[in-house]
Amino acid sequence: MKHMRAISGTPLKAQTITAGSVIGILSKIIGILGAFVVQKEASQVQDY
Repeated sequence: MKHMRAISGTPLKAQTITAGSVIGILSKIIGILGAFVVQKEASQVQDY
């Protein structure tokens, strides 16, 4: 099929992920989950 031409370019080099960036991402996710749990618990508190 010589009438077809490639329209995609060569793939770029993937970024390297350092341990510090992984720890930073995990800490943000844990912070978001913690805030969600605290907010959920606060909304379920019943006054007696």
